[in-house]
Amino acid sequence: PDLDLAEDGQAEGSIFAHFAPYFLECDKGKTNLMELFAGEAGITHACDKRGLRCSKTVDLRMGTDLNTKEGQRKTWAKILEQEPDVVFMAPLCAPWCNWSNMLPKWKRDKNQKAALPMIEFCMAVAYHQMKNGRWFIIENPQGSKIWNLEDMVKLASFCSWGILDQCQYGLKDPESGKPYYKPTCLLHNLDPDLAKLLFVRCPDIKKHDHQIIEGAVLARNR
Repeated sequence: PDLDLAEDGQAEGSIFAHFAPYFLECDKGKTNLMELFAGEAGITHACDKRGLRCSKTVDLRMGTDLNTKEGQRKTWAKILEQEPDVVFMAPLCAPWCNWSNMLPKWKRDKNQKAALPMIEFCMAVAYHQMKNGRWFIIENPQGSKIWNLEDMVKLASFCSWGILDQCQYGLKDPESGKPYYKPTCLLHNLDPDLAKLLFVRCPDIKKHDHQIIEGAVLARNR
């Protein structure tokens, strides 16, 4: 795909190298899953435990910056070579989340413009997967402004979306132990009967004692 991508940047070091022995991640050959913006590689870990063949995770902390030309070039090569059945993408949400509204408009606009190349890349991957009869999932918070982008709205017209609450999947605050409500939107082209199993909502928001997502815990933002 011919996209006008951002200039190359400096990726952080690979701090999750110690995870390697635990995942049967593949460098070569067709795979069932490729996880982009993988963070702690939770999706890959879960699929690996169930015997699925997973591509090596792609993330800034694993040495690939998907907001740069070089990072996107390397990842396209992996996608074309490995033809993953599903590509799961969770691009950086900070510039697009509700908290960003606390910033001056000029700074919020600047941050969103800087992060736009990775969003364009996700959309290009989604179209590629659909064109080749395969599947994709793009994940971001329900309130993320990426869902309002004109090109994202256009992409959504060709596929489907739904919302799940992460408290229903066991996401908890490591300090308080309380569950995170965190409603999350998935844009996807999965089979509707399969997809509906994913979108589990909190049965009683008022009675369920959720951790407020603010501040930091264990030296990381909540």
